[in-house]
Amino acid sequence: QGKKIYNPNLDGTKTGGSGTHREDTSSTWEYSDNPVYQLLDYLRNDRFGMGIPNSYFDSNFADWQTATDVCDTNITPFSGASAIDLMDSHTVVDTSKKAIDKVLPDGASPSLSAKQCVRGAEFVISMLPAGKHVYDLYLGKNKLMEIISEHKNALVIDCSTIEADVAQKVAKFAKGLKIGFVDCPVSGGVGGAVSGNLAFMVGGTKMDYNRAKPILECMGKNIFYAGKSGAGQIAKACNNMLLGIVMAGTSEVLNMGMRNGMDPIVLSEIIKKSTGQNWAVEVYNPVPGVMKNVPSANSYKGGFQVDLMLKDLGLAIELCKNSLTPAPLGSQALSLYALHKNKGFGKLDFSSIFELYAENRTTK
Repeated sequence: QGKKIYNPNLDGTKTGGSGTHREDTSSTWEYSDNPVYQLLDYLRNDRFGMGIPNSYFDSNFADWQTATDVCDTNITPFSGASAIDLMDSHTVVDTSKKAIDKVLPDGASPSLSAKQCVRGAEFVISMLPAGKHVYDLYLGKNKLMEIISEHKNALVIDCSTIEADVAQKVAKFAKGLKIGFVDCPVSGGVGGAVSGNLAFMVGGTKMDYNRAKPILECMGKNIFYAGKSGAGQIAKACNNMLLGIVMAGTSEVLNMGMRNGMDPIVLSEIIKKSTGQNWAVEVYNPVPGVMKNVPSANSYKGGFQVDLMLKDLGLAIELCKNSLTPAPLGSQALSLYALHKNKGFGKLDFSSIFELYAENRTTK
């Protein structure tokens, strides 16, 4: 950000060549914090080693400035925070006006409909609650894919966490219209979205992955190529099943220690330095009062909801069923979070599973 980038439209000169960096004193440089412009500069100077002629960018720079729109079709807590990292060329649409209003001060341009939002966009980013929403959005009555295909080089980047087979169906349909498509669910929570430190697990062709990566790097620092279409969803299911198991197990042992008279702060420090060390005790402790700036310090508000963890565990167990994969721990975690939800805690952060164990706790 604040990086100077080359704009030949300022004086019409064309100096330098592929693989070179221009002098900051040149009158053809201007400051920009627009990630799309920065990406153009990276491509123009061949920093990715793609061998694209310099002249291509000189003659097409103005067109790229207007054509490279980034469209977000839904602003969830994740995507709303991530959207702020992409604002300069970002058009957004959401069913919630409140969600749109939240990102407008950061430079987003509102759109009245998904159709309007994607028209003419080269990159379309979506994040939706479930597979049925993704399928209906792109392949349903709105025929969004057909509108997206009007751009000859369009790429759809779907960051939803959905069924792998749905992602594969959408990818196949997109391919038929010569549209690139990657499924790239995220990990890192709302905090990671706000800080731009999300992890993306990308499924699709390697070519589409390479095109999506610079865009994803505006929102995250760990971009993984998981494999063919649907692989991103499989990776996310594996990760979140383990996350649910680890949080439930951590809550169980911390509650055990507290019931036997241990200070949860002391016990957490011991575990952090011992073989039981894990992400939950390290950065996301589920016990209220142990750690600051985590959901357990705020009555479990914000963060990753129990409802979403339950959905992801359901996706993981469905994968296990389809592949005849035994999953006794994953199944038990699913039951625990379902019980917790049924007690009325579905909208709280998933670390509130600790309260399920802590019911009627008495300390010695």
